[in-house]
Amino acid sequence: MSFSFYIEDGLGNVVDEHGNDPMEITENEDPFKLEELSSYSSYVALRTKLVDVEVMQECQEENPTSDDIKLSSSKQKNSLKGNRISDEIKAHAVHLVDVHPRNSAKAVALELHLQPRTVQRWYKAWKEDPDSLFKTIGRPRIIEPEGELAEATKNLVSDFYYKYPSATIDQLMDQMNNSFEDLIISKRTLYHYMADLWIFTLKKVQLEPVERNTPARIQARKQWVEMVKEMGVDYMSNSVFIDESGFNANLRRTQGWAPKGEATKVKVLNG
Repeated sequence: MSFSFYIEDGLGNVVDEHGNDPMEITENEDPFKLEELSSYSSYVALRTKLVDVEVMQECQEENPTSDDIKLSSSKQKNSLKGNRISDEIKAHAVHLVDVHPRNSAKAVALELHLQPRTVQRWYKAWKEDPDSLFKTIGRPRIIEPEGELAEATKNLVSDFYYKYPSATIDQLMDQMNNSFEDLIISKRTLYHYMADLWIFTLKKVQLEPVERNTPARIQARKQWVEMVKEMGVDYMSNSVFIDESGFNANLRRTQGWAPKGEATKVKVLNG
């Protein structure tokens, strides 16, 4: 860093040691370096600039760009491809085309992120038959979560498994087909409704012996013995004895259906 000395020449002028006027001297560097200094005014100015930058970033996040809009619309289109379109969307699309004649099906389809030919097909079907637009697509659900049919099927399943706890799903399907006309349901779907909608679970059965010495059963034994005597059955020569306990141990199902939280009980003659 160089130093300059200024003196008065005796005539009232200020000159340097070489006699040059200081106003004509051009310094190569700024004698006052304020870049590293800080003040309240400079802090406020810098803070205001930072706040403005944050506000601009928030505005950009709230107002998505065209690329973001295209990405979201493509996601919505993909979601519509995998799911059945609801009746509300169909009704809204047909309403826009019908109420505003200038709105073509293509414009409505672009607004709702649908296929133009799909909207045209809906509008044509609605003009021919308004009720046909909201008909169920594909095979209808026979068992709905709510309604009279759901209550009837649930009561049938409850009564059936109350009487026959160890019955199979195939036997239940036969019973449902005999009770309801035009019932089309797969075994997998029935399993789904048993576990999720009706809350039935498959568990190990509990054997519950039947009372053997009640007055009604004693009277039934007496009548059976009298009938055997009249038939002339000779137990010593032409009779075959079968051990019922062996059949019960090897042929009886060990699992059955019952509502969740309740035990599956099967009544047996010999415990």
